[in-house]
Amino acid sequence: HFPPQHLLQLELAPGVPLLASMSMSAKEWLRDADAVQQWAARHDLPKLLAQSGDFIRIPYLLPDFVAEWALQAFQKLPEKNWERTSASDRNDADYADSIPHHFSLFEVEDHEALLSISKLLWLLLPKTLPNFTAARYGPADHIAPHDDLVLEHYTSKEVSRLAKCYDPEGSYRDGALGLKPWRGNRCFTREIAAVYYLNKDWPSDVGGDFVDLTTGQKYLPEFNTLVAFRVPRMHEVTAVESIRLRRYSIFGWWLQPEDDSKAEPEVEKPSNVVKKRPAAELAVVKKRPAAAPQAGKRARA
Repeated sequence: HFPPQHLLQLELAPGVPLLASMSMSAKEWLRDADAVQQWAARHDLPKLLAQSGDFIRIPYLLPDFVAEWALQAFQKLPEKNWERTSASDRNDADYADSIPHHFSLFEVEDHEALLSISKLLWLLLPKTLPNFTAARYGPADHIAPHDDLVLEHYTSKEVSRLAKCYDPEGSYRDGALGLKPWRGNRCFTREIAAVYYLNKDWPSDVGGDFVDLTTGQKYLPEFNTLVAFRVPRMHEVTAVESIRLRRYSIFGWWLQPEDDSKAEPEVEKPSNVVKKRPAAELAVVKKRPAAAPQAGKRARA
């Protein structure tokens, strides 16, 4: 459904010889600012989306050894670190976006490897606010059809906390993540959605497919592959039918702020307003899965 040039084969970091890449660790590559910037420069997401009907699939997104490192990080996460989320759960049932869904979440901000991968995703659109989360799907886990069209609200301090995670040296900041400070709560829209998969040899007959409902095309959650699309776009994740397998991904959105004039007075937010918090605050506020909001309601993700 898109030109072959969008199947970018990026098994090696640009400029890194094969033998050197075999001995290079993921952390060493991530510390190489030139290599990372060269990698990011090869992906012009707005251009790729415009050329492919606002939906792209990019296999071999990262150098293979970086993707392997990220997969190992997923596999080593203790069970207690995963937050189970479901529309039938007590904490999810009252949200405006509580479509049928079942899977597990892990906030990336306090995890070196998963935050590093999320930073790489953010670098593809660095003049945005990142909202990325790790996900794990097990038996019967799924998400019903939805379009990701959800508003998110943040205070200036909350965005500054995210900036310290994603951009600690302020390379992309004029203020926090390129935004001047503001008073009260500010609305952000989800411009582009992303799902980065880390599943080796995923079978075609065990569910867990990403289904683009605009075209009807199904996509396996293949290792080191990125799916990205403009919001809104209807899609779903089919139920995982394997007892043994776990489906890993990092999903989320690149957010854009709405007009400054739409900032709200600094008052206590209702419980169903979306807000992405750094992981240290997860005991207070937790993130929910995305879905199409009901008319007249704010939704959360």
